[in-house]
This record gives sequence, C-alpha cells and structure tokens, in this order.
Amino acid sequence: MKGNHFKLYWFEEVDSTMDIAREFAKKGEEACILAETQTSGRGRWARKWYSPKGGLWFSISLLQTFSKEKLVFLPYITSLAVLFSIKETTRISAGIKWPNDILYQGKKLAGILLERGEEYVILGVGINVNNEPPFKEFSISLKEILKTDVDRLLILTQFLKFFYEFLNKEKMEVITLWEKHSVTINKKVKVITSSCEIMGIAKKLSDDGALMIIDEENKVRKVFSGECIQFFNDSVFNDAD
Repeated sequence: MKGNHFKLYWFEEVDSTMDIAREFAKKGEEACILAETQTSGRGRWARKWYSPKGGLWFSISLLQTFSKEKLVFLPYITSLAVLFSIKETTRISAGIKWPNDILYQGKKLAGILLERGEEYVILGVGINVNNEPPFKEFSISLKEILKTDVDRLLILTQFLKFFYEFLNKEKMEVITLWEKHSVTINKKVKVITSSCEIMGIAKKLSDDGALMIIDEENKVRKVFSGECIQFFNDSVFNDAD
C-alpha cells in the first residue's frame, strides 16, 4: 500500500462501487469509491445489496500483494474497523457475526464483501446509516437506533483510521479483538459450505483464521468460509441482506 490514504471518488449513482474499484485496481491505482446509491450492489453469495440514499456504500482497491495469512484475516480486520468506526462515531455497541456482518440487537447494521485478484484486493462495505433498510425484521439503520441523522463522512474517516490500525496488528491481537466483539462465539450455528452442513457451537477462531465449531457429535470442525445461520435463543439470523 502507498500509505494511510486514498484518492476518494464520489458518485451520485453507480451499478456497483466494487466494479469501479476493480477498474481502478487494474489501472494500478488505490482508491476509495463512494456512491449515494447503487443499482446493482451485491453482498456475499452474489445476493442483491439494497443501496438507497442515506447509507454509506463504498469500496476500496488495495494493490499490495498480501501474504496468504493476511488475506485470510482481512475480513476480520475489516469487520473490526467497521465496528469500531460505528462505535467511535455513535457510541453504539454492536457486534460481529461470523464471518463479517455487523449486528445490533440481532439485526444487520452493516456487511462486508472481499474480492481477491492476482495483484489487488477489493473491500466492499455497506453500512445502514441514514437510509431506511429493507427487511426490517432482519436489518436496522443507525438513524433508526439514534432517532437522528449520523455523519457518514465521519464514519468513513474513522473506518480508514481503524482499518490501518488493525491491519498492522499481530494476528493474535486481531483474533482476540474479534472474539471479544463477536456475537457468534459460544452460540449455536449452522454453517453451510460447498461440501457439507455443520451444526454446532462456535467456540473460537483458529490461528489460521478458521471458525472452530464443536459439532453435534462433539467433534471439532474448522470452517474457513460458508453461509452462517445463527440461532439467537428462539430466533434465527442468516446471511440475507
């Protein structure tokens, strides 16, 4: 990376900030792409990400070739940066659902998408700030919580600060911080991977970045990626955007 700064590009409307950030990365430029609205925003598993006015929708192109270890931990680093930027700006105490959703009282407040190219990484972040989020049963915005508008630029500024701070931390510091602020650890989950479904209790992150689950047969299972359905007492939260 070229330092703790990017060129910022703001658009009224785009198909996807991820797509624009990718084009900048291919031209060799690190940039932060912001948009008031996205017409084809997407979340994990290619799900549509609704991006109306009032939210904070941005993607960042990073050119550095990260080590394999750092790549594995980038989602955790990014989710921590989002969490801390929200807390620093609003004093709201939210939590992280594995692998990288930000929840407030069981409802989705923000989500993260990571795309890896041969010579770049694209980080996509969507935060429900002053917009009215879809699927009110499962999502919420900062304005709904605080009953007032929130400074989106301040959240972005704080995110960039915390992102670089956590990026420079040792692996075990990131793991400890993530586990401390996670709402997944010690909860019942079902993780759907490309090859199987695992039901059990999420216990911790491993040294190599996997979620450690004690399954129903009391066996330890390691999961690096998958769709996580989490059980909050009698309710269920999945990855729907």
